[in-house]
Amino acid sequence: MYSRNHKDVVKHLRAGQSIRNTAKITGKSVSTVQRVKAAMPTSCYA
Repeated sequence: MYSRNHKDVVKHLRAGQSIRNTAKITGKSVSTVQRVKAAMPTSCYA
């Protein structure tokens, strides 16, 4: 669900960026990035 709407967030998390850095880069809120990360399978991010 979130991955369809927030592909930029998924891309940065998979690249190993932190939650706060991903939020800053993408212009999304930290809570949005946290929700996207929680919805991702744990094997997808570093």
